[in-house]
Amino acid sequence: MPRGIEANYLAPLRVTRAFAPALTANRGAVLNLLTILARVNLPFMGSYCASKAAALSLTQGLRGELVRRESASPRRCPARSTRE
Repeated sequence: MPRGIEANYLAPLRVTRAFAPALTANRGAVLNLLTILARVNLPFMGSYCASKAAALSLTQGLRGELVRRESASPRRCPARSTRE
């Protein structure tokens, strides 16, 4: 679980915080690619789903914070993806 939280939640949080001043100054955007598993939970994938749900929650929060500053925080939850 720690690697999933690091990769799927903490890394996007840190990158967004680092670039937030430049994003707001230039009316930039943040695009977080999520998965449908951010909204549902499957057996044996609970940790992965939880980390993606945290990323979705982060993205929704950023939308509220950055919109006030005229930046955007869209999200995409593809229904299907391939994993290497």
